[in-house]
Amino acid sequence: MHLTNTDTEQRLARLSTMTTAWRGVETGLTQSRTQDVLEHARAFVRYFGPGWRWPTIVAENYVNLNEGKRTCLGIIGIHAVIFVAWQLPPLQGFASKYLWHHPLVRGRLITHLTSVFSHRGLLHLGFNSLALYSIAPPAMQWLHRDSDLRSTSRYEFLAFYVAAGLLSSLTSHLWSILYLLPRITAMTSTRMILPSLGASGAIYGALAITALAYPAASVSLIFLPWVPIPIGTAFWGMVGLDVLGLLRGWKLLDHAAHLGGAVSGIAYFYVGHAWFDEMRRSWRNEKPPPSTAVRM
Repeated sequence: MHLTNTDTEQRLARLSTMTTAWRGVETGLTQSRTQDVLEHARAFVRYFGPGWRWPTIVAENYVNLNEGKRTCLGIIGIHAVIFVAWQLPPLQGFASKYLWHHPLVRGRLITHLTSVFSHRGLLHLGFNSLALYSIAPPAMQWLHRDSDLRSTSRYEFLAFYVAAGLLSSLTSHLWSILYLLPRITAMTSTRMILPSLGASGAIYGALAITALAYPAASVSLIFLPWVPIPIGTAFWGMVGLDVLGLLRGWKLLDHAAHLGGAVSGIAYFYVGHAWFDEMRRSWRNEKPPPSTAVRM
């Protein structure tokens, strides 16, 4: 909230000093952020000098992306760095302690957070990165809706993404401790309690927002790319499969974490986003905008 307000206020101050006629404050804020992206892209190209063509290609493609996709690329970059850490022998001891979460290991609460960005296998990393890049931008677009004045929804989405990841990790932890562990101890189950890692819970949260905001939008499954499915139907179908997997004890995926992420996205869609806007306005001592306000 503070970062969103600060960014908005700084850009409004810059707009107030300009003599150029903007088509509206909202448009001016968007153009201000676009100008910053252009300046960063030019600085990137200048750093490598005129003898290189590829920096210009990279910069041009980056500038043409919307803010949601640029934000996703930043998150994917963090995923990639942590993936590399898993592959380097000198760092594997550190990674096995702090880059995944084991419910039976005490004193490492930080792993609830670090495991959200951690992927040990290339296929896991690639699938989650593709899902994030496809699903998260529409969710960010929805966060930017209505008439509240803001320059960006990036910080709200990042806060939600981390919160959804933490909730999914906590859900998985509690399921393991409160349900699986007593049955293993009583020798009534042979299922093992394993460490968990990956961004799927946080991505599930973003998927929930996108599915609830745009339920009729079509998506395609990787193994059935020629069959379009409404994203609302796909989301609830996936939730049903995760509930079934949890009840049947399927071990391939962390179904508890997926459901925790789904619940976080549903809750944020119906309650969290409105609370975020209300807190922003209270911090700035603003009154809620009228429901009939028109965005410029």
